[in-house]
Amino acid sequence: MLGAGYADIRKGFDLFLQLWRTSQHQAHFVWLGGMDTNLKDGLRSELDVALKSGNFHLPGHVRNMSDWLSAADVFVLTSREDPYPSVTLEAVGAGLPCITFKDNGGIPDFLETLNSEGSLKHSIVPFGDVNAIAEKRFRTWEQIEKTIISSTQKNCTKNAAQDSFQTLR
Repeated sequence: MLGAGYADIRKGFDLFLQLWRTSQHQAHFVWLGGMDTNLKDGLRSELDVALKSGNFHLPGHVRNMSDWLSAADVFVLTSREDPYPSVTLEAVGAGLPCITFKDNGGIPDFLETLNSEGSLKHSIVPFGDVNAIAEKRFRTWEQIEKTIISSTQKNCTKNAAQDSFQTLR
């Protein structure tokens, strides 16, 4: 689960941390970007627990955003208000499923348009509903897992057929 931006209340960093907490540590959570010092101080004890868990990561500013996007399974935009964040456009460009809150800016409409064009991999959840993000995340992972299994099965069947054909030659 990847989030990015200047970690403050408007960007919903506290909601990202809450999402980690409600996930019962079943995934890795990575937030890229700097952090508001007042927010950091206010969340200090919770951040310490999260960082010690081994599955919550704060690498700070990174130059190789595309590497982080290619390593992620899902991008989540927890912003309470964000007109049209370019990082979400980068995530979509990298092929990541994105999850965001309804009515937080222009991205929900953009993702709905992509879904209506056949993508169907992006999710818009009720504003501030971290539990809905967690539920969508697990559904997204299930879909990814099914796709991988199906693709692997097709490739195995194809390879087996090719091997049989080669044996018959």
